[in-house]
Amino acid sequence: MRAEVQMMLLVLAVPAQYYLASVSSNDRSYYTKRLVGNIQNWYSSYFNLTTWKWWLDSLMLDALEIEEGFCPAVEVEKFRSGDENFAKSTIPRTPRPPHVRYRIGQVIRHRQWGYRGVIVGWDPVAKAPKEWLDHMHPADKPHWRKKANYLVLVDTRDRLTPQSTYVAEENIEILTNRKIIHPKVGDHFEEFDNSRYIPRPWLRKVYPDD
Repeated sequence: MRAEVQMMLLVLAVPAQYYLASVSSNDRSYYTKRLVGNIQNWYSSYFNLTTWKWWLDSLMLDALEIEEGFCPAVEVEKFRSGDENFAKSTIPRTPRPPHVRYRIGQVIRHRQWGYRGVIVGWDPVAKAPKEWLDHMHPADKPHWRKKANYLVLVDTRDRLTPQSTYVAEENIEILTNRKIIHPKVGDHFEEFDNSRYIPRPWLRKVYPDD
């Protein structure tokens, strides 16, 4: 197995060097670190028993007959998450509550921490375990729980490890003409129109009024 991995790295070396040579010197350090990190993450992620079990389970999901109203992407997301917290519920958000200010596909900056991201979901009020809310929402901000909270894919230029966050509406600042770098952007959106990302059909079904 080790020989195969070494051969794969040799094959990838030339296109990787070509790509890094094409980017600006300011970005080269970031993309080099990201490439090395991705290779390390890939090796540790795919060469373990847990990942192979997940892969076999995913194959079983893909083999299911696609009936009308059944969306594989939604079902796989439900399978992976295992709960309905953090805006992961696939129940359609319609009608759209008038107090929800922001929409899926909008690019944001966190007012406190400064990272950028794109909204991929929201709840009309905070929906998370009490322990998480007690830890993440300050005692002097009880109103955060009663307002919309948003699931955000975080730009990997701001946080190298791909991650998502659940953000209170008060902490959101909208950005325009900004793209986000995150490996799951393509799973949720079809394209970027210079103001926001356009959701894929499965995501539009969950947020039809956005």
